[in-house]
Amino acid sequence: MPITATAFPLRLRLHSKAARVGGVSFSKIDIISAWEALPDKGGTLDKFSGRWRIKWMETWDQDFVDLIEPGYFLFDEDGLGFFMFGAVEGQLDYRITDDEARVDFSWSGNDDGDEKSGRGWFELSSSNTAKGQFFIHCGDESAVEIEKQA
Repeated sequence: MPITATAFPLRLRLHSKAARVGGVSFSKIDIISAWEALPDKGGTLDKFSGRWRIKWMETWDQDFVDLIEPGYFLFDEDGLGFFMFGAVEGQLDYRITDDEARVDFSWSGNDDGDEKSGRGWFELSSSNTAKGQFFIHCGDESAVEIEKQA
């Protein structure tokens, strides 16, 4: 069955390098992952989608959080996102719980140029605030409070 644009309505990741794996050649543009191949993201994404400003972190002071730009988490509507605080930045892959009150995420990125990864979660405190935890794999962890931006 041919792959059409409608088969993958929410997410495609493409790369432009030719590869050979186990004697099989891949063309210059291959699908790395697609929405259909991923597990159900759960919940609706509306409550968490958007940009959230980091208001407080237990481990780092606000001057560090806002070192390069005001620290934030960005949850896109497709279960992906991005965050940045201090010299730490990364891409998010998140899931919303069935009761839509919590988001759990994994992330990969860097800390001042060094590759890092981790996980975390947020629970809604109100319609525009959430509290949670942020973890760097084999490293620091911090309680976090965020506020949804208009």
